[in-house]
Amino acid sequence: MQSADERRPGASRRSGGTPVHWRTLPGPLALAAAALVLLASIGFHEHHQHDGVPLRLALPGALLVVAAILFTLLQRAEAGRDRQLHDPLTQVLNRAGLLASGSPLGVGGDEALTVVAVVKFDDLRQMRLTLGTDAADSLLVIAARRLTEVPQARVARIDSDALAVVITDTCAGAVSPTDIAAGVGEAVRFLLVDPISVSDGGLLVRPETSVGVAWAGEHGDDLAALLAAADLATITAAGSTGRVALAERGDADTDRDALALQAELPGAIERGELRVFFQPLLDAHHGRLVGAEALVRWQHPERGLLGPGAFVPLAERSTTIVALTRWVLAAAVAQCAAWHEDGLPIGVSVNLSAAMLAESDLVESVEDLLLAYDLPPSTLTLEVTESSLVEDPDRARDVLRALRAAGTKVSIDDFGTGYTSLTLLRQLQVDELKIDRSFVAAAADTPADAAIVRALVDLAHRMSMEVVAEGVEDERTSRLVVRLGVDVLQGFHYARPVPAEQFPGLAGTPVHPASALSGPVSREEAARLTAGLRMGDVFSDSRVFLEQVCALAGAVSGRPVAVVARVEADVVRELAAFPHRTEASTCSRERSICSWVVGTNQLLDVPDLSTDPRHVLAPGTAGPVRAAACFPVRDPQGRAVAVLGVYSPEAGGLDARRRLILSGLADLLSEHLAGADSARIVRRMQAALVDAGTPVPAREETGTARVHLAARLAALSATLLGAEGVVVAEADPPHRWTDPGSGWHKLACWGTAPATDRVLLDVGGEVLDAVRRSGRPLWIPDVSASPHVSAELADRLGDAGLLLLPVGVPGRRPWVLAARWSPGLEILAPALRETARGLCLSLGEAMAALEVPAAPPVTGRAGSDAGSDALPAQASRADRVPVRTLPQGLPA
Repeated sequence: MQSADERRPGASRRSGGTPVHWRTLPGPLALAAAALVLLASIGFHEHHQHDGVPLRLALPGALLVVAAILFTLLQRAEAGRDRQLHDPLTQVLNRAGLLASGSPLGVGGDEALTVVAVVKFDDLRQMRLTLGTDAADSLLVIAARRLTEVPQARVARIDSDALAVVITDTCAGAVSPTDIAAGVGEAVRFLLVDPISVSDGGLLVRPETSVGVAWAGEHGDDLAALLAAADLATITAAGSTGRVALAERGDADTDRDALALQAELPGAIERGELRVFFQPLLDAHHGRLVGAEALVRWQHPERGLLGPGAFVPLAERSTTIVALTRWVLAAAVAQCAAWHEDGLPIGVSVNLSAAMLAESDLVESVEDLLLAYDLPPSTLTLEVTESSLVEDPDRARDVLRALRAAGTKVSIDDFGTGYTSLTLLRQLQVDELKIDRSFVAAAADTPADAAIVRALVDLAHRMSMEVVAEGVEDERTSRLVVRLGVDVLQGFHYARPVPAEQFPGLAGTPVHPASALSGPVSREEAARLTAGLRMGDVFSDSRVFLEQVCALAGAVSGRPVAVVARVEADVVRELAAFPHRTEASTCSRERSICSWVVGTNQLLDVPDLSTDPRHVLAPGTAGPVRAAACFPVRDPQGRAVAVLGVYSPEAGGLDARRRLILSGLADLLSEHLAGADSARIVRRMQAALVDAGTPVPAREETGTARVHLAARLAALSATLLGAEGVVVAEADPPHRWTDPGSGWHKLACWGTAPATDRVLLDVGGEVLDAVRRSGRPLWIPDVSASPHVSAELADRLGDAGLLLLPVGVPGRRPWVLAARWSPGLEILAPALRETARGLCLSLGEAMAALEVPAAPPVTGRAGSDAGSDALPAQASRADRVPVRTLPQGLPA
């Protein structure tokens, strides 16, 4: 494979000309020989026919010309062959030249001993990123020159960041091979300790190197085997104090096995031996399933099921990684589409290799794949590692921007362990950071790692990115990273990667099933119960606040009963209810829907209790209960200690808008338990949602109604969010030569910052387009620190924060709501954000009602409105019973 320097423009000019391979010589030689024969035959013919003296005299000259041609061709061939065996940058041998130069190896004893040392320049990639390619090239050239000064040493550049030194020691009999090899490794590294000047300005750099050493007889019988063993030893050297390591005896055999797997992999892809497993991604705030990461496995016919570590690194050594990535991407998207058809509307994440980022048709192939399966682009998250970004930062930045422009999400995987600089991070415009498992796993025991996680979370949130904690292995770590502010959780604590056919059940699988009737029990049930009792005083002192929340929950859901209840050891105890009651009620925990919510720590929306015998009891209700939706209320450690529930005698699930707002209310209760002043937020939510329920006058024309709704949305959102200014913008109609349009125009605005709408419409089209394409909210705490905001927009907005929300208007041009604060906000309460999203969905429904006849109300069992959070029924049709009636002991 060509090195980076060989691919660099201008590298061929260093070599001094175009190389001539020996295989190209037969043609010119044949022509020269033919010319010689032709001249001789002509001379002979003329001599006999005319006795031509001139031809006889010309023949020796022609022979001299042919001889000169042959000599020149041979010289060029030799020079070309020499160039093919040398690295054009450093002028030392390349890998092929080193292998071709091999003389018999000395294996020690009474003979000479051949030792091979491989030098890896560990910081060369970082140097290319920070100082430029020329500086990194200069370091390699000077390092190679230093190594060539070793007597009897053969030096070669065997990779873009590695040199090899081959030395034959003729005094091997007196010293053990191990000591000789160790001495060679130390000597090689010592030669590179002194600083190297890498620029005309005299900038000195001390290279960080790792040296692996192997020797003949112990690690192989030819140079290829010794190079492989020494190369593997550099991995050990990188983690050692002295940065020098001797190869192990079995390293060469291990590398041969790896090469065998690498050779088999392309055929395995064609034969369909690969499998895709999926690991769940859970929302850290609500505990619900939000996505899955696709992880490849190889069902090897002889070696069994192989994990990605056994073959993905091998694929990355060649172009096989491109075929492998394309296969996984197609399989993951196909499975995601199948889940959507089965009522599990989650997203899927797929890893992209560095080689895949270099593919010219990557964006087009992703768009075609999503179009083929009719999936929204926002359901696909493409993950790239930090190390892949520094291979070609400019190319990576352009490709990731194009992928985001196509509507997909972009994530940086294993963040914190690679080479990404903060400058590059700002330029990349990614949606998500996945904190490396090494920090997550250590955070619970090491304060320094916890501080790093907190800092990364704060950094990502300020740059409008979500944070995923991968490698969450236990409940303790889970509670900690939730407290530190991560948004999404992934790890063995929740589920291991499983085949697709086993995955959908995870959406409703309890953490630890206790019995079919009492519901699941948390792994830390004792700690959860203790925390709930400890919060007793907070609950008691907050009765009025809890009742306000219940009243708002009832109004939002449109259901007659709303309750906040605490799940204790044996009973579920009402803390507040709407309608208000003077005496609190209780019900048995047995077969209570609230038990399932605190056991799974997830919201639960059951559209028809008559189809699911697991759930029958709900506190604070009497008479028939047909539908129930409950949301966990968590303590500061993330344990579900209480439940916010809404109940109805009519069957039917909640729509997305209502689930959003009710989830926000449950989060508000959780923040209240942590000591936040949430009463003010509830009053703002109540005012906004009550006003939002006012119908549009029927006499208004559709066009006037659109402006009326946009103005109402702007005013309600400003009041709700406490924003300085709000603008509702609509995309311009497309022209024949542009798509989707030439810009944006204002529908309505509100607030004390009239310049906000003009600035956004003048220079904020890019960020508005990004929200339109993704269909996702964008929260920007500080525009000056966000990669989503252009420098011109940040300069004109000044010290400000933005919240941009897509507004769903079926069949019409896209709308986006933009709210602005000055100065920017550090935190915006999730309940306010969710409620604002709900208002935007309400406006879309109102517009649809104006232009499309309303569908008749659904009766009986709810259909797709139940949402993805409804648990699958686990009873046979014969077990299903009519509407459940609560025990008479519960007061009305």
